[in-house]
Amino acid sequence: MQVEFRTGLYFISHQRRPSGRGCWAFQFEDSPEPWFAPTALTISEAKKAATQEANRRAGPGGIHTIVEVLP
Repeated sequence: MQVEFRTGLYFISHQRRPSGRGCWAFQFEDSPEPWFAPTALTISEAKKAATQEANRRAGPGGIHTIVEVLP
C-alpha cells in the first residue's frame, strides 16, 4: 500500500518540518482519533510504524492512504 504523509498541520504549529526524536502522533483517514507511535522514535522510525499501522487497518485490499503528522 502507498502511504502519503502530510505535514501541513505540524508545519503551521511549529514553523518547521518534523524532525528528530520524540513522541509522534498521526491521524489516519479512517479515524478522527489520533494514533501515537509506540515509543519515542525518530520521525523516520515513527513513519515506518505508522505505515505498518496503515497496512494493518487497510487489510489486503488497501491501495493508498493519507496520514497526517499531528503537531
